[in-house]
Amino acid sequence: MKVGLKFNQKYYSGNLDGLVYYYNPKLKMMIARRKPERGKPNPASSRLAEINKNLKALNPSLAYRGNLTLYIELAQNANVVRGLTNWYSLYMKIMWSLKRKYPQSIDLKTISKEQIHSGDLSCRSIKAAVEDGLIPPVKGYELLDALI
Repeated sequence: MKVGLKFNQKYYSGNLDGLVYYYNPKLKMMIARRKPERGKPNPASSRLAEINKNLKALNPSLAYRGNLTLYIELAQNANVVRGLTNWYSLYMKIMWSLKRKYPQSIDLKTISKEQIHSGDLSCRSIKAAVEDGLIPPVKGYELLDALI
């Protein structure tokens, strides 16, 4: 949620009334979100934690990360996607889109770099992800072919 402040303040960061406030320099605006509640652990949250650990352990190459950042800039200039502000959020979007497209053959809890390369999966590069429909096309995506 976009936030407006009184008294000529540029930004505020912190917790107040059950909300977390922070300034996002890329979006150039104050943002507020509900403070997350700590709930009881359940099977769904532990499964999600395992998936996130595995996806982080894949550790994409620096060239792939650079291509993710460049894609975000191209997409923002073309007004294709909104809300993606860093390479990791786009990386997660690609991986979860891959799981939605191929639910029977992809298991994000056990996926590995070897499986991505040997299986010729579409998350191996930005170019392949666009051509498979995981993310929308932008002008110049053909050049973004660094491997994960």
